[in-house]
Amino acid sequence: AALENLVNETTAAVIYETIPVTGGILIPPRDFYPRVRALCDKFGAQMILDEVQAGLGRTGRLWALDEWNVVPDFMVLGKGLSAAIYPISAAMYRPHIDAHFADGPFFHLSSYGGAELGCVVASAMLDIITAPGFLDNINARARQLGDGIAAIRARIPGVIVEVRQRGLMIGIELRDEMLGPALTFALAQRGVLANYAGARESTLIIMPPLVIGEQDTALVLNALEDACANL
Repeated sequence: AALENLVNETTAAVIYETIPVTGGILIPPRDFYPRVRALCDKFGAQMILDEVQAGLGRTGRLWALDEWNVVPDFMVLGKGLSAAIYPISAAMYRPHIDAHFADGPFFHLSSYGGAELGCVVASAMLDIITAPGFLDNINARARQLGDGIAAIRARIPGVIVEVRQRGLMIGIELRDEMLGPALTFALAQRGVLANYAGARESTLIIMPPLVIGEQDTALVLNALEDACANL
């Protein structure tokens, strides 16, 4: 209802991070993005989705937004586009936007846009991500993590309140905001790099590499259980 009250004929664009990471892996309901799409269509606003963290296989789908079965007008990519090997980001847009760039191409120049090395790295990454079986591993490790975290929650009550997960994008809601930083530090001592959500410190963020294997996933779970047991 709040969005309906904000969007009108003067709205140029509506921008969302598909699954907000800094907010604590908050997963919108199934009807949310279809409603956003309908509002944008109604008032002629552009729908822009940020898939810098959620896109390119992270959720077990190529694009996180596929869960909502919508097509935005713009989509922003980065980070996993180059596996952190080389800095690169990209903006994708639908064909009806072409004319606006054609009218004033020099207005939209970027000093470092189209860097050849970055494009080569991104092209190689896209080949890897779209290769047969790549998403299968992500979904298998996601199940392993989800089942493991649920077991830890049951064995050590009073620490984990909720788990929000899509693929290898996991937000573990903890009892209070003191535990996010504490558990992040405890995991680092056990050789696991995690983080807590900047805008929701009670949420521990676990986002392992998409190529993580079964053995390393087990190590993450063992470290998490030991850390929770010794808080």
